[in-house]
Amino acid sequence: EGYLTYANSKLPEALFLAYDLTKQPEYLEIAEKTLDFLSNIVFINNELSPIGQKGWCNRNGQRAFFDQQPIDASSMVQTYLTAYSITKNKKYYDKAILAFNWFLGKNHLKQMIYNETTGGCYDGLSRNSVNLNQGAESTIEYLISRLMLEEMKKEKLAEKIINLVKAGVDEIHWDVMDGKYSPNNTWEYQGPAVIKELRKITDLPFVAHLMIENPIESVELFHYAGCNVI
Repeated sequence: EGYLTYANSKLPEALFLAYDLTKQPEYLEIAEKTLDFLSNIVFINNELSPIGQKGWCNRNGQRAFFDQQPIDASSMVQTYLTAYSITKNKKYYDKAILAFNWFLGKNHLKQMIYNETTGGCYDGLSRNSVNLNQGAESTIEYLISRLMLEEMKKEKLAEKIINLVKAGVDEIHWDVMDGKYSPNNTWEYQGPAVIKELRKITDLPFVAHLMIENPIESVELFHYAGCNVI
């Protein structure tokens, strides 16, 4: 094709999956080459900048920067995680994190695209503003990418816990931050839902250090998740 529109990463993603099924190296080579090509276009200064729908990106022509759509950020997350799960190349996992952070304010306007209050996702990002409509497609795309990322993070955390148990540690300590009381945000991959799943791996004591707003309100959640000390 002579142009890039939206959900462009689905083509290399399909090639990664084809390689995983057939083990034909040509599929992997083209998948990596095309994903690298796309990444060089849509990442600027370490931030995702999806192809804009007002003009798209034509071969040998200028690319449009606006308006940017959640489907593109979500597609990039899905493709990078697929590439990571197949190749175990950490650069793809790191790119997935960067792409997902577009929803959380790592974009040219430094504005949240995910609405924490409603659980919905805004419909797009223009040059000077956020499209405040929260359509079903945008919300679903956010949730798909978030669920895939959380599942991958759980797998990586589970591997770390197994290694810690083998090393003979006495307890597992969780630093839980919400991005409000403390600047970093670890809630999504060290919150009670994740801890409850990882509790199945070991009987070692779990210690939760809550660096969050209104921690008393969350004590019961972490106790139910399996934390011994909060």
